[in-house]
Formats: sequence, structure tokens, C-alpha cells
Amino acid sequence: MIKKTEKQILRGYARLALEGRGFVVQQVSGPGLIPGARLKAAKDGKETFVAVRTSHDRKVGLLRQPNGKWRTVPKVQEVVVAVPALDDAMSVEVFGFKSKTLIDAFDSLVTKIEKGKAKKDAYKSPIFIELDAVPDDRVGGLRSNLKAKSSWAMTLPFTREAAGNGVEEQQVGFVERVRQEFADLNGVDVSKVIVNFHIVG
Repeated sequence: MIKKTEKQILRGYARLALEGRGFVVQQVSGPGLIPGARLKAAKDGKETFVAVRTSHDRKVGLLRQPNGKWRTVPKVQEVVVAVPALDDAMSVEVFGFKSKTLIDAFDSLVTKIEKGKAKKDAYKSPIFIELDAVPDDRVGGLRSNLKAKSSWAMTLPFTREAAGNGVEEQQVGFVERVRQEFADLNGVDVSKVIVNFHIVG
């Protein structure tokens, strides 16, 4: 069973799902990026930049910038969401969304709930939409059933091997992030930086 502290495992499943769809996947590293949160997926000579989101309560949240524009999503072509399966504690569900589809869905919800009168500090709190249908959705269905807008979906069984891959991905991403930040700090190419960690005692 997936624990709440193991979001890196869910990010690993997002990558596995993309690979299962025939993509060659690479992690995108950069300052402030959580390992596995940004991917580059290549297939048939075409590259797609992907943002990965995880959620243990099966909700997708987006944050806005102070100017009202959405963060992260406009910078990628696809958003992949990995969540524990609804009716199976030993499976993971992965959903793929076109970035424009998500932006349109969240724009519609914001327009409905704010009615053109957004609070000055509204950008400080995320907006959430449930993946699953909610019978008492009070804003005309705009706050739920997001999975119906996904362009693809996949259910993967939870295995120790796959979980291990998720943890390993996090460790590799951490090392790469340290290398890049050290290279930037010293004004050298990252290929010239070697990182070795040692535990003493």
C-alpha cells in the first residue's frame, strides 16, 4: 500500500505509464524542481514536455501567479497525474491531460466561483478540482469529474520493484540537482562536476 509520504513513488508511476505508452522518458532537472516532477517524453521524433502531479486525495490543484496566470502548466504540453486507485489499494491510476484542457477547466471554475471579483491575494491559495465525479458539486460540475477530460488513463499494479524505481529516481534527481547547482555556482559546465557522498559514523 502506498503511504502518504511516498509521493516520489507516484511520480515514478507517472514515468512508467509514459514508457508503457511507447515514450522514451528523461527527467528534466533544474533549480527548484522536485525530482521526477518535470519530464521530457520523446516518441516518433517528437518531444513533449510533461509536468507530473501526484495526489493522495485524488484532487488536482493549480496555483496562480500574482497576475492571475496559472503556474507551470502553460510551460508544458501535457500534465500527467498519478494517484492511488479509487477501489484498489494495490494499484495506481495515471491520467494524462493536455495542458490546454486543464487550463480551460480551471479557468471555467475560477470564472464561476469568483464572478470576475478575485481577491487581491487569491493567487496564494491553490484551486482544486476532484478527479472523480461528486454528486453534490455546487458549481455545475466544474469542481469535479476532471478525469473525464483526460486524454488517456492507465492503471498499474503496485509492486516493490516499481516502488523501488520511484525511490531510485528521486535519489538520482537529487544528485543531478546538486551537480547543476554546484556548476552554476562556480561557473562551469555540469559535465565537469563529480559528486560523492559519504556517511561517517
